[in-house]
Amino acid sequence: MAAVLIICLILSYSAGMIPGSFIVSTAMGGKKEAIFTWKEFKERYKSHRVRTLVILIDGLKIILPSLLLRYLFSIHSMDAMMGAMLGGFGATLGHTHPLLGRWKGGDAMEAGILTAFAVNFLSGLAVFITFLVLNGCRVRKSLAWALSLVAFPLTLILFSSPSLYLALTSILYTLFLMGRQKSDINSFISS
Repeated sequence: MAAVLIICLILSYSAGMIPGSFIVSTAMGGKKEAIFTWKEFKERYKSHRVRTLVILIDGLKIILPSLLLRYLFSIHSMDAMMGAMLGGFGATLGHTHPLLGRWKGGDAMEAGILTAFAVNFLSGLAVFITFLVLNGCRVRKSLAWALSLVAFPLTLILFSSPSLYLALTSILYTLFLMGRQKSDINSFISS
């Protein structure tokens, strides 16, 4: 089982490494038009449909490894939520620190909510509702994502009675994602 876990983590990291903007821009314009960053992609492609396609692809590369590891862990009578957490973390790490992108990747704002949904539906719902409330309060979008992620370990610990490893992993994952938005959080705290 350890070998299967390591292979799945490597595959989830690898899946997370491929930017959705690269997939869509290559499909639309060939290899000469390949774009690796979201910022550059938004500048070149103004269509909301095309941008939505990139977001969907980036979301799939987070959720699919999470669900795959959740399934594999449940087959082997292990903690399925921990499997989903590890799959989501591997894919998120690949997205934020891609080996091929010189360790500079996306900020993974959607990764937290998708991993939370894969681990526990109630936690995912709590993160999503918290984001909607904060976003409705006219808080900067990236700050709303970062602050809403706190709902993930809180609801997981309060309502799901997870293992100690899962609880700690969810807290570390949340801190990792919040660290990606540290400039917004620092400006919020200082104001």
